[in-house]
Amino acid sequence: MTKLKELNVKKTLRNFVIVWIGILILVGIFSLFSIWSINKIVNTENEKLTNTYLLTYFLTAAEGKFKSQIQSWKNILIRGHEKNDYKKYKREFNMSFAAAQNLLNNSHDMCILNNEESIDCERIITLKDSHQNLHTTYNKNLLVSDFKQNGNYKLLDNEVRGVDRSLQNNFYQLTQELKFLYQNQVEIFKDLVNERYLQIRFFLLTVLSVAISFLILRFYKIISLDTKDS
Repeated sequence: MTKLKELNVKKTLRNFVIVWIGILILVGIFSLFSIWSINKIVNTENEKLTNTYLLTYFLTAAEGKFKSQIQSWKNILIRGHEKNDYKKYKREFNMSFAAAQNLLNNSHDMCILNNEESIDCERIITLKDSHQNLHTTYNKNLLVSDFKQNGNYKLLDNEVRGVDRSLQNNFYQLTQELKFLYQNQVEIFKDLVNERYLQIRFFLLTVLSVAISFLILRFYKIISLDTKDS
């Protein structure tokens, strides 16, 4: 009986070790898969966040240049009566226009790269065309005005007053939508990582519970064998 007991104990211990090795291998494989899975989520969502951030940045910068262009236009009307001042503010006006157009082109390229269905990239093209048309309207009115005549700047201001408001509203609406989209993507990113973390924790706790239960049962069996032998 003693020899039989020793064989049963060895067999029990051997099975115990094999099962524990299997559990450790399973946990190791799952941990590696979990790291890969979380890393994939981080890379994918981070790319989306980066693209949306850059798109928002380019559009916000374009909006800023557009506002600078409008300010330059006001400077032309108010301070452009002298030839040198007129050239200065007209140059600033055209430089702001060119910078805004370039940023809108970058925005459209980034929008296409982002491939987000929530943002219609054609809206950026519409902004760009409207901005171009507004610039043309301003220049046409400048051609027919003589700033040397008193009061002409007021007449010019009356001709173009308010023509920029629609474009300003479109800029504002689109940039606000993009900022909201970015914040929404940040929340989705956090939720995905947190969800995956909870799944990993649940699995590991389950495996640990099973392992502890197995350990208790094996020790109970060893004790039972020892008690029978006694």
